[in-house]
Amino acid sequence: MIFRYGAVLILAGAFACMSRESTVTGTVRDGFTGDPIHRALVSTGVDSNSLATHPDTSWTDSLGHFTLPRLQGGNQVIRARFIGYIAADSVLTVAPGSAQLDITLQRSTPAEYHDFVRPATSPP
Repeated sequence: MIFRYGAVLILAGAFACMSRESTVTGTVRDGFTGDPIHRALVSTGVDSNSLATHPDTSWTDSLGHFTLPRLQGGNQVIRARFIGYIAADSVLTVAPGSAQLDITLQRSTPAEYHDFVRPATSPP
């Protein structure tokens, strides 16, 4: 009899944890043209340098849409980046349920994307 009640409490706790999670969806667009950016990397956390294998990371689709599921509530730093653009950070207060965040990326100058593109060197 105790096992049954314990299982019910464990399940109730699991559902309570799930209800505190949120899904953030949105679109990443070019700041000059307004066009969607395909394959932009959108991630959460202060250290957003992780690859798409991290659970809180998403690539945008051909329409610039992204989805970040199962985020914990509270303040989240969401970073969007794409080669040739300046990375954009947004702070979003995540509440249980779902939230919408649209991000605009500004094109960078060659001096601003030096970390992504390295000039080729000629062999001696």
